[in-house]
Amino acid sequence: MKRYPRTVFLSDTARSTLRYGLMLGLFLVSSGFAPRADAIQTRSTKTSRSAVGRLKIWVPAGMVGRDYWIYLNGRIVSAPPHGTTDPKSHSFMTINTGGTGSDGSRESNGGWEIWTAEGRVLKMRHENYDDSLTRYIGSASGDALHVFQASDLPLHPGKFTVEVAMLSRGGPSGSPYSMRPLPFVITQKYVTDVRQGQTTQLYTGVPDDWSETILAQAMVAQRVCPKGASPPDADQLQRWVKEYLDDPIVNMLRGVDASSPSRSKGVVVLNLPQSQGGPREFDGSQIAYIVGSISARNNVPSHSEVADCQNRFPQFSQSYAAYDKMVSTIDEDIESFHKLAATLSLAGGH
Repeated sequence: MKRYPRTVFLSDTARSTLRYGLMLGLFLVSSGFAPRADAIQTRSTKTSRSAVGRLKIWVPAGMVGRDYWIYLNGRIVSAPPHGTTDPKSHSFMTINTGGTGSDGSRESNGGWEIWTAEGRVLKMRHENYDDSLTRYIGSASGDALHVFQASDLPLHPGKFTVEVAMLSRGGPSGSPYSMRPLPFVITQKYVTDVRQGQTTQLYTGVPDDWSETILAQAMVAQRVCPKGASPPDADQLQRWVKEYLDDPIVNMLRGVDASSPSRSKGVVVLNLPQSQGGPREFDGSQIAYIVGSISARNNVPSHSEVADCQNRFPQFSQSYAAYDKMVSTIDEDIESFHKLAATLSLAGGH
């Protein structure tokens, strides 16, 4: 016997109810209100949050000020400005415990201490704190003197290398006339582990040769025409130009790749020797500080100095004009570095 599909007849009311149910179901799914999808999304969000840890880096900004850059695995992850006000504190005194040797260099047992009227609060040697750090931050008042400033980074679990570059205005011996190749000191490499769902605390120190002494230029009066009525000393200028061209930092800046993709992110990589921390990123503000240091260190005469001598001794006007053209070659180089700094700052949003 042949069987036919069974036909079900619905009343008008049942048919309307079924149609409403189907439309409601489609609305819930399309609107993201399906209970099953929502539960899956919630579980996914909780999983992604628990899959990361946090690295909290405490920099002694109350001591060194706001001009510092935090590096994670050689890349800048935190740059000035750090807040709206300068974190440098006047509620304590910083003492360098290393002193200087007979040659003007810092002694090997150098370090830093922080004192108040009540006595010593913190002590570090070669960037490593003694047990005074535990006592200070573990006290009921915590960081009462505001020595430290924190940067909190969410990271996937793993091992990371942290460094901090701090603006240092003086030279290796703290002398305002002793200029280092870079106007920064870079801390040791702190290697730390970040674990899932946990916060790792890292307190960085201050390098022994950090200095807040403002750089000063030891200029010689009348460098262009020290002998009076005579042509300029072209040989001396050539020596100054050679010193400038031999400057390793100058050569690094001149060798910056204009097509490097990092420039669009507001940084360039300078291949520093390992003695200066190794290759690393620099942003626009750092490049500007470097250019200022180059200008101070090489100290090539200015156009105004040349013009002054040229006006005083017009009989040697042509010689001074040729001298001024040589000075212009350095000026054009420096100007290109200033433009690089400005371009990077614009790209980086600083």
